[in-house]
Amino acid sequence: MSMGDVAQLELSTDDLPAYRPDEFAREFFGKLGQRMELEPARDAPIRIQVTALPLSTGVVAGSGAISAMTSHRTNAMRSDGNSDLLICFPAQRMLVREQGGAEHLAVPGQAILGSLDRPVSFVSPEARNQFVTLQVSRKALSPYAASLDDHAVGVSAPGDPRYRLLRDYAASLGPDTLALPRLRDLAARHLLELTALAVGATADGRDAALHGGLRAARLAQAKSAIMAHLEQPGLCAAFVAKRIGVSERYLRKLFETEPETFAEFVTARRLERAMAMLSDPARRHRQILDIAFSLGFGDVRTFNRAFRARFGRTPSDVRAARDQA
Repeated sequence: MSMGDVAQLELSTDDLPAYRPDEFAREFFGKLGQRMELEPARDAPIRIQVTALPLSTGVVAGSGAISAMTSHRTNAMRSDGNSDLLICFPAQRMLVREQGGAEHLAVPGQAILGSLDRPVSFVSPEARNQFVTLQVSRKALSPYAASLDDHAVGVSAPGDPRYRLLRDYAASLGPDTLALPRLRDLAARHLLELTALAVGATADGRDAALHGGLRAARLAQAKSAIMAHLEQPGLCAAFVAKRIGVSERYLRKLFETEPETFAEFVTARRLERAMAMLSDPARRHRQILDIAFSLGFGDVRTFNRAFRARFGRTPSDVRAARDQA
């Protein structure tokens, strides 16, 4: 089975043998993915929890956390001919150190760019360093991007909206949305288009992104903003549009090709949140009316009707079943 056949790959040092775990970690992780040498900081044990999504040949998205360490590709590792572009979005500060001594500091809101054929080190100084990453092959990216050599090593400008779109879209991907090969291929294409926009797209690459990756990324941002504010009474199209920096008209247009309109998506997610709250024993003290109001329903009758239409049961039925369990 190739990596392209795998929906999700989870790697954790917790799963390694307890006997000499650091040695196993170096051997195990040093031969997977980017194939890097790991050097823990201050003799601390190596801790790694990583999720990788191999989307198609030449595109892998990932996220996770690592302990304080420095990682780099040795001369022997670089001889494998891998020249993939690596983009990392750190949630804490991270340092990129070039062989000649030049250093680039990245903070949250910036992206680190590296090339796996270059002699650079990535320094993660915190006890827990979280990140979103993207690895793309130059061959896969070349139809969309201009010269890639100008972006072999470096750090993006703070708050660059192109990299924010790329990060948000990569972070939105998961095995539940990528269960089918065609969905993984589509996500890979969107990531290539968005990467090209960030590092410098050709005219054809910009046109492809405008009708593909850019729209997908904006839609992912909109859905993420909705999910983050489900319990906010003022959640509406104007609020979400302002959060992601688009017009309300454009936001509604994003949902035109989706199974649900903007309003239907918000209502459906609020009803699902209500179901979770009603089923949670820890929330047994909350009244149904309180839950309805907290999720933006103006009156309990409207809430009950919408809830029953979606789940075939009333909120009271769900709460009674929970109490009897």
